[in-house]
Amino acid sequence: MGRAIGSRPCRFSKRRSASHRSSACARAMDRVDENKAALGQRGAPFSVEILSNWMDPEETEANIEWARVFYEAMKPFSSGQLSVNFPGLGEDSADFVRAAYGANYGRLVAAKRKYDPTNLFRLNPNINPED
Repeated sequence: MGRAIGSRPCRFSKRRSASHRSSACARAMDRVDENKAALGQRGAPFSVEILSNWMDPEETEANIEWARVFYEAMKPFSSGQLSVNFPGLGEDSADFVRAAYGANYGRLVAAKRKYDPTNLFRLNPNINPED
């Protein structure tokens, strides 16, 4: 991936309030079948988190735009997999949660109905027991 991306992220480092973090993903996750754990994302050699933090409300639009442009620039190198740990701008979307859990979502809804039918644990990217 590093050779394919080249210096692409460098042009994004000029914004002082924004950054990115790339992490190498250990292949230990790949030893577990996707249907044996909640998260099904397997096989990705890297994880990229795009961060944009600021204090000045005047910088809001520019920082959000920066994150979106960086995201689009990295898309060709992405598997398209999502993580509930890095929700980005879709954090309140039920579609985001479904996409993040993929084929495991139905099984997780069944578990949520059984163990948390009143949705007590809902302050997160939530699996709704009523889905």
